[in-house]
Amino acid sequence: MEKNTEALQSKKKILKPKINIPILSKSEVKIMFVCDGNICCSPMAEFIMKYLVNCAGLSKKVTIHSSGCFADPEEIMDQGAVKELHRHQIPFIKTNATQFEESNCDKYDYIICMTYEQIRTLSKGRRSNKIWLLLDFAGEHRNIFDPIFNGKYSDAYSLIYKGCTALLEHLHKIFANSNDINNESKKTILSASINEDLLLRFETALTLKHETIDRVLERFIEKYTSDAAKILSGGNKKSKTAQTTRNHKNDNKNEVKQSVSGTLTEPINESEVIEQFIRKWAAGISQINNRIVKAYFKSIELNGKATVENMKELCSNQKEYPSLYIYKNNGFDNHYRQMKTSSVNGRVKNGKNIDGKIFWESDQEVKILTAVEPFLEKYKSHFTNN
Repeated sequence: MEKNTEALQSKKKILKPKINIPILSKSEVKIMFVCDGNICCSPMAEFIMKYLVNCAGLSKKVTIHSSGCFADPEEIMDQGAVKELHRHQIPFIKTNATQFEESNCDKYDYIICMTYEQIRTLSKGRRSNKIWLLLDFAGEHRNIFDPIFNGKYSDAYSLIYKGCTALLEHLHKIFANSNDINNESKKTILSASINEDLLLRFETALTLKHETIDRVLERFIEKYTSDAAKILSGGNKKSKTAQTTRNHKNDNKNEVKQSVSGTLTEPINESEVIEQFIRKWAAGISQINNRIVKAYFKSIELNGKATVENMKELCSNQKEYPSLYIYKNNGFDNHYRQMKTSSVNGRVKNGKNIDGKIFWESDQEVKILTAVEPFLEKYKSHFTNN
């Protein structure tokens, strides 16, 4: 009897249908999350997905909204959902519920529901390759039940987050597929040696402006080659003369000093620079630098000290520490390396620029630079209130 039961269970597993979600070929994707009233599950999914898309640098390629099958425009987000988003530091804006409209079926590429019943309500018996369950993207064809009725907000959040991260992976495949099929011009890979401090500021700027490095560099190269063409054609003589005059004036300025590396630099107030980038990281909960600093404090809290291995492990544990999680393609290693400097007793040596540097290592233990300590202590609450 037991053998028959095992055989039946094995057969069921074998016969379990696969969930095959087609990979579109699009450069932009529109997503509509749907639940019953648009006050709990679907808005949570909307803001979690916006957060993940923003972290992945895809916010300009993905449009995300939510609505409800039976929404009341007088109602706002459920307080339990609000508290759960606050708890995980997911940015959101309280909005009134929105009723799902029939026209959305044409406007959106993916209409993503929480339950089978919602799919049946929207499809009205018709087959559609646009309407899916959120957990379909995670390979689990099952419902996410509304926590308003069972009070299990944490469970609902975990399932929604799981579905959204799987959806993000699906989006990466879509855009990769689109690049392969719609390859308008032949692409190549450029490599160059970049000053670490400059690279850190550049990556911070990319995060703040929600842009990709490829497009920004393409724009720069386009402008650079255009300016060069003007010089060759003689159309830029005036601006070239003006630039020469400005350079000559700059050479005679007393306030310009020679740095240790031998390049000309404007005098800077080190304390102001340090506080500026620490304050920026403290405010940017979606920034990778913010999460690495949080991992530093969490590692000390859990282990009494911080090591690179512990910090990296915390940043990869999405289930237990979602506010520390760093998506694998964004790279803990690269960002940590940019935040670390060769140091002697916590002081930056050889007069190197401290901008963006906060860590140094001693006997495999991660420590904070002496010059940075007071400012990190000042903003510590922003990194420890997870």
